[in-house]
Amino acid sequence: MIGYAIVMLPDQLFYNTGIFTYIWLLRNDKPVSHRGRVMLIDARQQFEKEPKSFGNKRKRIADVHRAWIEDRYNNGWATGFSDEHVKIFQSKDFAYHKVNVVFWQTDEHDQPAIITEPYEKAFTAANIKKEQDFLESEVTFRVRVKFGDKEKTVEFIVDPK
Repeated sequence: MIGYAIVMLPDQLFYNTGIFTYIWLLRNDKPVSHRGRVMLIDARQQFEKEPKSFGNKRKRIADVHRAWIEDRYNNGWATGFSDEHVKIFQSKDFAYHKVNVVFWQTDEHDQPAIITEPYEKAFTAANIKKEQDFLESEVTFRVRVKFGDKEKTVEFIVDPK
């Protein structure tokens, strides 16, 4: 069978990486019955200890563990299949939703506060466009230009339109 699945692997599986790892199994031609669904396989307990640790790599997956994962992947799509390590979700459960959050901050004179932070990305049109698309608002830049012992601040606003 073919489908779309995410396999959760044990931690300490890769050299100098102590975090859990996920494998995404993707196909463009999955059956109609699998469309809009995502299988999650919890294989975090499928490992054996390394005889000798290599940095943070202290576990490994043997053939028996790969067969365990493959069995759940192949049989998990069947109607009525029940295994505590296999869950089927709707694709929309993984959807990303952007939420606008407005902070009303005031200064000591009860005026709207201006919050500044350095713009650490490369100052390019593409980066500014991404920023605007994310914020869905205008972006104000104050650029401090220094030449020798002279300094000047230039302010400009980039409108989202």
